Amino acid sequence: MARLQPGAKDATPERLAKGDVIMVANPAILDSNQRPGSVRRVTTTTVERWKRTALLDERQMVAINHCQTLWSRMGGGHGLTADLDRVAGLPGGQGYAQQEAYAIIADYEKRIPRDYWNCFENVCRWDEPGGVAGSRWANDTGRASQSALVCVRFIADLICSWNGY
Repeated sequence: MARLQPGAKDATPERLAKGDVIMVANPAILDSNQRPGSVRRVTTTTVERWKRTALLDERQMVAINHCQTLWSRMGGGHGLTADLDRVAGLPGGQGYAQQEAYAIIADYEKRIPRDYWNCFENVCRWDEPGGVAGSRWANDTGRASQSALVCVRFIADLICSWNGY
């Protein structure tokens, strides 16, 4: 039997409208004595929450999506064997996409001060909460989260202006 996450049982209409939880219908339940739906907590990233509350505009989301695409092309960790989909010159592979992604990200890292880039990357790539990512600039969680938001918005605007978005 699947367990609900803490707080998932209190699905008020307000929380359903806000998007914190969603109703999931179970077609396997045919007996009318059982509840036809269950509640599941929706886990979203920090960037998605900021976008949903209109704290990030469309241009900034284009820049963040651009960086997330580059990070996905770069790949995860370094494996012990060659990934043949990433070898340049092989048919059906990604060719030089990984090298181009490394070069573009390295260019961004050179242009932006290290603390700001680390905050942007931690929030947008590694999904670090805003209160943690911005904690080097503020002591309490609210101000730290606001500092991280300002940093992410600023860097996204810089990337937009550099790329003509």
